[in-house]
Amino acid sequence: MASSGRSHGPDRRWRPSDADRERYLEAISTAFSDGRITADDLQSRTALVYEARTIADLEALVEDVPSEPPPVPPTVAERPSYARMIYVGVAIAAGIAALIAVTAAQPEERDISTSTSVEEAPLVPGLDPAEVEVPDVATEKLDLLTEAGLVEMWDTMSGADVADIAKIGIYGDYAHIEVRAETDEPGVDEIRYQGGFASPREWERAYSEETEAGFFGWNDVSPQAVAAAIDATPGALERPDAEVAHVSVGRRGWERGQIVIQVVADDGGNTFSVRWDAAGSTVLSTH
Repeated sequence: MASSGRSHGPDRRWRPSDADRERYLEAISTAFSDGRITADDLQSRTALVYEARTIADLEALVEDVPSEPPPVPPTVAERPSYARMIYVGVAIAAGIAALIAVTAAQPEERDISTSTSVEEAPLVPGLDPAEVEVPDVATEKLDLLTEAGLVEMWDTMSGADVADIAKIGIYGDYAHIEVRAETDEPGVDEIRYQGGFASPREWERAYSEETEAGFFGWNDVSPQAVAAAIDATPGALERPDAEVAHVSVGRRGWERGQIVIQVVADDGGNTFSVRWDAAGSTVLSTH
């Protein structure tokens, strides 16, 4: 598929993967093994790993971990004990088991919040916060101009009960969706989708009678149809090197009210577009 913006770095608002949670569990357990946090602190932070809804939530659980263990009284020579080693092993095993149980018992859920707040884990008394090495993030954001990225967005938005769509605008790393406003005044709200998350609704504009007749649902056009239109656009334009820049989906009055997938592509600085039917298989017009 010819498209731009394929590589995307991690975003702190993204939903953490199971691999991300396991990395942070290991970092917290290592801090306990080093004597930098207490057993109670270990339990508290471990529990919060499973409640984390974003990468930022996970980062908050390690950013205040002390870099050094508390000073040992001169009369006590602290040595690593088998009890501590066993405690760490049990904590890691319990954490992994809990993660597997939660994943198996609950369906995949998309968070529609962009908040990065998290409950503060307790600090070790008498120690100042210090930076620690943060585990790598395993999550990779999907390109929305690919079928995988489109399927993820369709699943997220339909699962969030977002209906009555006026228009969908799709770019490589984000999309904006205009939907019927949940207000007394007839209007349209805008929702921004990015990295597996949908932002809260924001008032966009009042709508006209034409807009009222143009609303549609997620089942009226499929992500596979949009992906097919994207893939076929360079060929339809007879410009194999053209790169798809963005896509819009909506009803078009000049197309007798049918849902149209419009794909805009760039070739050597020149912009071209192809309008496809809702199945993404028939060219309606090219420009």
